Amino acid sequence: MVVPLPLKFGDYLSASSMRSLINIAAPYNHVKVPFAMQSLGALRLTPTRYMKTENKPNDYYVNL
Repeated sequence: MVVPLPLKFGDYLSASSMRSLINIAAPYNHVKVPFAMQSLGALRLTPTRYMKTENKPNDYYVNL
């Protein structure tokens, strides 16, 4: 189920993994999405180590 939110932070495309969003205006900026999905019979999860980064996403959005 997809629930659209009334927020806009830019235009993004999904990466092939479906767990990363690529900013169209700045293609080297990616946003990891913490969700699980089943693809080709395998459950794909985003490991927590990818969610813990030096540049915290909240810090990025505060500076927009």
